[in-house]
Amino acid sequence: MELDLHMTDLVMTFAILGIDVTKDEALIRSAYRMALPANNPEENPEGFKSLREAYENALAYSRTPDEEQEQITAEMIDTSTPMGAFQAKLADIYNRLSARINLASWEELLKDAVFEGLDTFDEAKWALFLYLAENYRIPHEAYVFLDERFHIQENEQEFKDHLPVGFVDFMISNVNNTNGGYSYNWMRLLEGADDADYDTFFGYIYELGGELGNEDCTRAGDLIKAIDALGIWHPHYAIDKAEYLRRTGKKDEALEMVRGLLSREEYQDDLHVQMACGSMLWSMDEKEEAYKALCRSLEINSENYAGNKYAAFYEIEHGEIREALKHVYAIRNLSDDEELSEAANKVEREFIALCEQNMKDGAIDPEDVRLLVYAYGYQDEPDKAIAAIQSDPSYENAIKGYHMLLSYMYKQKKDYDNAAAHGRKRLEVIQGKLADLKEGKPLAEDDTEESLLRSLSDAYLQLGLMFMIRAKDASALQERFDLYKQSIPMFLEAQNAMSDNVTVLLNLAYAYSETNDYRKAYEVYDNLIKDLGVQNGLLFLKQRVCYEMDNAQEVIDLFYQLLDGGAQEAGIYEYTVRVFLDYRQLDDAKDIFERAQAAGITSFGLRALQLAYDYYTKSDSADIGILNKALDAMLVEGEQGADDFYIRDYLAELYYLKAMCVAQFKENKIPHLKSAIEVNDRAKYHMALASCYAEQEKPQDAMQEYLYIEKFFIPDTELYVKMAERYHDMGQIDNACAYIKKAIDLTPDRVGIYKVAARAYDDMAIERRSLYLDSIAFWKIYIDSEPDDMDFALYRRGCALMQLGRYKEALADFQKGYEVADENARYDINVSMGKAYGSLGQFAKGAEYIEEALNSLKEKERGERYAYTAVLALSRTYMKLGRFTDAEQLLRKNLRYFESERRSHMVRELKDVYVSVGEYDKALHILKSYSELFDDAYNVYLRLYVRHRACTTAKEKKSILKEVKRAFHKYNTYDLRELYSDILVYDFLMLKEAIPVKEKLICYTSSDNREIDWEDSNGCVLELIRLNKFLGREKEAQRYRQLFVNAINKYFNCTGEQAYDSFVESDPVARLDNLTLIVDFLSITGELALAEKYAAMLGDCVLCAYCNYAVCCDRFEALGIFYEAKGDKARAYEYFEKAVGERSYYKGHALYRLMEKKK
Repeated sequence: MELDLHMTDLVMTFAILGIDVTKDEALIRSAYRMALPANNPEENPEGFKSLREAYENALAYSRTPDEEQEQITAEMIDTSTPMGAFQAKLADIYNRLSARINLASWEELLKDAVFEGLDTFDEAKWALFLYLAENYRIPHEAYVFLDERFHIQENEQEFKDHLPVGFVDFMISNVNNTNGGYSYNWMRLLEGADDADYDTFFGYIYELGGELGNEDCTRAGDLIKAIDALGIWHPHYAIDKAEYLRRTGKKDEALEMVRGLLSREEYQDDLHVQMACGSMLWSMDEKEEAYKALCRSLEINSENYAGNKYAAFYEIEHGEIREALKHVYAIRNLSDDEELSEAANKVEREFIALCEQNMKDGAIDPEDVRLLVYAYGYQDEPDKAIAAIQSDPSYENAIKGYHMLLSYMYKQKKDYDNAAAHGRKRLEVIQGKLADLKEGKPLAEDDTEESLLRSLSDAYLQLGLMFMIRAKDASALQERFDLYKQSIPMFLEAQNAMSDNVTVLLNLAYAYSETNDYRKAYEVYDNLIKDLGVQNGLLFLKQRVCYEMDNAQEVIDLFYQLLDGGAQEAGIYEYTVRVFLDYRQLDDAKDIFERAQAAGITSFGLRALQLAYDYYTKSDSADIGILNKALDAMLVEGEQGADDFYIRDYLAELYYLKAMCVAQFKENKIPHLKSAIEVNDRAKYHMALASCYAEQEKPQDAMQEYLYIEKFFIPDTELYVKMAERYHDMGQIDNACAYIKKAIDLTPDRVGIYKVAARAYDDMAIERRSLYLDSIAFWKIYIDSEPDDMDFALYRRGCALMQLGRYKEALADFQKGYEVADENARYDINVSMGKAYGSLGQFAKGAEYIEEALNSLKEKERGERYAYTAVLALSRTYMKLGRFTDAEQLLRKNLRYFESERRSHMVRELKDVYVSVGEYDKALHILKSYSELFDDAYNVYLRLYVRHRACTTAKEKKSILKEVKRAFHKYNTYDLRELYSDILVYDFLMLKEAIPVKEKLICYTSSDNREIDWEDSNGCVLELIRLNKFLGREKEAQRYRQLFVNAINKYFNCTGEQAYDSFVESDPVARLDNLTLIVDFLSITGELALAEKYAAMLGDCVLCAYCNYAVCCDRFEALGIFYEAKGDKARAYEYFEKAVGERSYYKGHALYRLMEKKK
């Protein structure tokens, strides 16, 4: 493939790939791979076409020889069009130095007609910036001007979508940083022809600066020859050339060049010239000349390092100890300069001895005391420093920075209370001076607004640092977290005082990270990069924060940016590998490992991650066993180096990996996860620990972990959903709902959260039916936003509607879902449609749908839960249709597929089929055949129940009564007690004997027997009201009535008719049961007006397929009781006859009344 790319096209090619122009094929391939998911050929064919074309062009460019590249000049551009003329003008400005550095040239360029037309503005704008992306060496003042015109910072993302990201960052850095890029003041010092090749000059001198750091100066010499051949000169280049001459033994030539620079008037205020030339003179032993130049550099900037260092050395040699110390203390904390430290230690000891003697003589200047305090501090004698500065009360006003010095010394002693106290007093002093300045009061000459604000910033910084120091020493996690939290307001105040204080911003970002507020840390690092320019150290800190934020793609992007910048730290590889391992992109992780190996980079972290990689790629138990041993060895190594933060981070990861490994062998993960947390407190480990507790059915322990994460980390939707699940497990529905809503509030635009919320509410609605209303609303949002998953959502919404008794709406959803569903989903929909039709009383149609569903199952699926529920639903539907033989055959045919618990339910269902048609022998036979499914007591109960149903004579009933009584006294189970009391009441009218037995069935929830469990005891209490009424025991009847009322009011948190309505509507499946109970209760207790309301509802209630035959009898009986209470005996007995006719064994009022009538 031949490369024929215009430079603008070339930049656009690499912009599509999302990287700067490069010839690194590996980087190009990686960028292409990263961009592929967003440009899938099936989903985005145009995007894929552009990406593929850019990829091929980039590869072709990477294989072109360097000499084929050439700079675009005005002569190369077609100027016959307005756009061509504009581009030629742009190239002409750039290629003439006088125009390039002249802001007026750029202002004039933007007045071109192409920026006036709406149809040409955008084209011209991007032509300008694409040109500058390749030809970017213009004064930073020009970038400030371009930002004012095109709002680069404000529209950063738009620019990054059109241009290489690195170039956009470079522009923003120039806008924000007066020292960034190429300033006008620096470029105006260039000397040479106006159209000389200045970009090549810039490239050479940049490389020369790096080469002068090498011992071998050969390449530096070649560069100097090439630079001189360009005919371009700059004083800073002259300094580099002089250094080259010095290092190659040409001292005289170097001295001549340095002296020449220092003699020129225009360089007298150039800090770099004065400082660099002074340092070079010092190195050539020309100390008098050096000291003069260095002092001049300190007049320009009193904080410059070289000026202070060599001035101090000169003054030490000349016995000017006090002046030397002033220069030393201006820079001593700025680096680990051994030469400076050695000289400082010597002069400090001399100065201390001199001052101590002067103090004894009673003649010491306050300024000497100030310097003495510093000297004591650096000599690690803070007690002496404190004693010296507090030796005279007048020093508080006489010594500048009095409280600052005391705060430093107390901090050195780790007396943080006193350190903070003096730090706050320092603040008061500075704030007082600022107030005086504002009021126009006279202050010391050096107390300018800028210096006071800088001191204020430092005062807040030092207070914040004290919190951080204490946090690092804290042993308790809570204390550590709280201390870091307390440092943040101090750093923010420091930032407000002096926004460009880089030390403050770095510590602020660190504090945000330590309090897990990674988003804010990210913002701080991002702004620092914009202000200071792209620096590898800042990019690495940003990469770490991106990893903690789970911003995977940016971690990867920063890795390649750091590589391009020459970074070699192991950490940049480590975080990138972690991202790929987290997302199980194992081939990409392997690629990063190989890159690190090729670069000769290794670390504890990379070796730890290699074990994690091995865990994911070698999953059989033998490999895991080998890995386990390697893990143990690395854990020992990590514990030995755990004082190092980065080793501690990966030590925790190793404990986490150890937990996963031991889980493969069914061992307890929890101790290893706790070790991981102890080493490095991360949300990831707490989440894993919570999952362990959840698996062990310890929801309270799991919740403690989740609450900890919520408090100390930045919560996400996964956390809130897990918390909702655990609250549900603990029966705390309100809390569960609150956390689902928190999850939604966190990401309201994420469609998937509504599916999660709907499913959670479906689960919780089993205990609280009203939550189905919320579930239905969530499903609606999801259906409207995610049509591709409509079949599942419609099915689930239909199920929720069913639970609310809205069967017709449910059917509509099922039918819509069926149309778009696959074969598997259609099974569930068919079963649900069958139930919906059954719920509407259309049993024949319901049976057809469930039959279709069951017929679609494969043999291996017939034992699954979904098959079991369908079989039960169909058997009950057959019974509603009177197809008892079909119900029997269906149940018998499917018995063999299910495990014991489900099989026991089906055996009881079969028993009910046989009893319903009077085939009691078959019922007894099936119970005997499957007796192993039940315990002894329940087996006895089931057989006695069937035999009681089969009784036709008084003698048989008396015999059964005796057997039931014996069984009841032997086993004392609820079922046998209930059967015994029912026979006493309804077979023998022995009400007095039955009442004490039945009373034992009530589940009381208070020690004084005044409160009952509503769900377990409402039917039993109702029956006791009835029995006591029969016996004329009004007081007892009234007591039980009050128990009933109290229980329903408490359960539904309302009273009267509202409580009854809530009960009736609380469960659509049990609606018939609930109506029956309420009509019974209101009729027996004489509340006929309300009873009439519910009796009318009862008469219209559909007999759904879920309801058993007892419910049918209950309904007839309740209506009979209602009419009896109204005094309509004839109609009452009509309903009693219907109730008993449905199932003659029925226990209840109807049978009692009919027996009493006969009697």
